[in-house]
Amino acid sequence: MNKQPIQPSRRDAVRAIGCCLAVGLKGWAQPSAVRYSLVVRPERILLGDPVVVDLSCVASQNGVEAFNFEDGSLRLELKRLHTKAEPLLDFPNRTVTRQGSIELRTRQTGRERLTEGRRLQRRFELMRVFPRWILDTGEYAFSYWLGPDEHLWHAGPTRITITSGPAAISSLFALLAHQDAGIRTRAAGLLHRMTAHVTGYSAESSEESRQEAADRWRAWWRSKGKKIRWNYRSEGATFGEYVDAGQQGRGSFLGGLTYERRSFEKGDAATIASILVEWLNSPSMGPERLCGRQWVADERVTYPGEEIMVDPGPQIATRMASAIAQIPSRQAAAAIILGTATRMLDPRYIEPLSDLEHQAAKSVALQRIGAFAAGMLDVLDPGRTPIGA
Repeated sequence: MNKQPIQPSRRDAVRAIGCCLAVGLKGWAQPSAVRYSLVVRPERILLGDPVVVDLSCVASQNGVEAFNFEDGSLRLELKRLHTKAEPLLDFPNRTVTRQGSIELRTRQTGRERLTEGRRLQRRFELMRVFPRWILDTGEYAFSYWLGPDEHLWHAGPTRITITSGPAAISSLFALLAHQDAGIRTRAAGLLHRMTAHVTGYSAESSEESRQEAADRWRAWWRSKGKKIRWNYRSEGATFGEYVDAGQQGRGSFLGGLTYERRSFEKGDAATIASILVEWLNSPSMGPERLCGRQWVADERVTYPGEEIMVDPGPQIATRMASAIAQIPSRQAAAAIILGTATRMLDPRYIEPLSDLEHQAAKSVALQRIGAFAAGMLDVLDPGRTPIGA
């Protein structure tokens, strides 16, 4: 028999089987004889910090039988408040055995005979159970159910409020080293959106590569990022958007850095555009013909400070998009092209960056380049589903 984790499409059928297995069991405690409870710590947290839930029950009589927290009927529910979204469910104890087209739950019913005052407990960290959803701001209600329908115990809901602010950046940086790749991916995506800074971090790369990229990100945050004003009413970094200087602390929005937005001087814009055209029209030209050490034409043009996001204008943005599309065949120029794109983010880059990310997923040589593309897409197109998610 092939054992595998239960899939969402199988849960209802398996739950019904579990209930049928319990029919006929005698001696179950009445709800008044066993009290099930739930504690969430803390109930108001900063984005990226752990949320711990303690499930417990205690008997008020001797010799009563109750379901314990290892039983396959245990159902955890996280519901986002103030939305029409369906609650998120998890069945942490369920496994099934597949036998042709029939699926049966293999775990035995978990029940114990308790003495008066005997307490059973189990702890979950919600980030491990609901990693994608608990790493978001908003208000949630958490509950759990235990036992078959005719002997069902329920505890909750308990409200959880997740807020954000500049202090969340440190917590999210810590998650870049989490053992779960899904949590690393989500944390990196949030950091990209909030900081609009890209260092080539990839949740799927080697531990050494991840650490190097995370260290570069932290160093930039300490030296430059944390000095930029924060927008408490946005869903990520903003460019040229006014922020009330009186806002401080935490907010219910994701938030992000507020960059000043500035265009190039007319002569500088013409210089950058002509250099890009020359490079695009001559495939044999190497990255040195882009006339830059870090950004295109920075040997001829003075770029503003990194607290300023440059508005490339339609001409430069269109040519930058073409340059990004050339990267797979001209990889030597990838660093300077992508580095420049991060200084002048523009929606026109979404299509070539998406193509680059997909090509990188199939090529070891493009993995690092693909990480930069994915980071920029987190900022420009945050609603997308990342490759591998």
